Amino acid sequence: MKSNKKILFIGAPGSGKGTISKILVEKYKLVHISTGDLFRKKISEDSRFAAQIQNYLSSGSYVPDEITNKLVADFIKKIPKNQGYILDGYPRTLQQLEFMIKNGINLDCVFYLKIKNETIISRLSQRLFCQKCQKSYNLLLAKPKNGLKCDLDNTDLITRNDDRPEIITHRIEKFNNSVIPIVEFFKKSGIIYYLDAEQTLEETVIEIEKWL
Repeated sequence: MKSNKKILFIGAPGSGKGTISKILVEKYKLVHISTGDLFRKKISEDSRFAAQIQNYLSSGSYVPDEITNKLVADFIKKIPKNQGYILDGYPRTLQQLEFMIKNGINLDCVFYLKIKNETIISRLSQRLFCQKCQKSYNLLLAKPKNGLKCDLDNTDLITRNDDRPEIITHRIEKFNNSVIPIVEFFKKSGIIYYLDAEQTLEETVIEIEKWL
């Protein structure tokens, strides 16, 4: 099954948007546009870029808009016009939203994953990451099959720097402060749907599929 829908997921860290995106990408042959993945790929390819933004990522701060906008725009230019995609983690600021509108990055639907702060902290404290292939796991929601090793390459899994408790709190505050004008814009556009991210990933995916 293939979808040509252009979809955006809005949600705090730990809301499940990355995992849900991957499920839908595989099932509906969508392209996954994750700013986190774009940053990590660029870091692995360009040492100057790594030095420029590593501190932002490690501290839970947003990478400057001009850098993020360029990476996302360059990636989307390579996608065929009739190909559906999921935007995950973009736009995160009003400036990014304005850039998106100005450059004709259109959307068919927006899903806002609502979740409590305590649930976010619980989930992120259980998240693990493979440095080799960039795959993420969660001991609560998406466990690795082989202990604490990656399912794909058997590499030892680690905790990301930005999943430390003090950084998680900062990331939640940053998200809550920046998301309001973005949600309001899409609310006026009539394309936003609110989802309860406290439920299981399977239940959330079923809800989303009603709109695809």
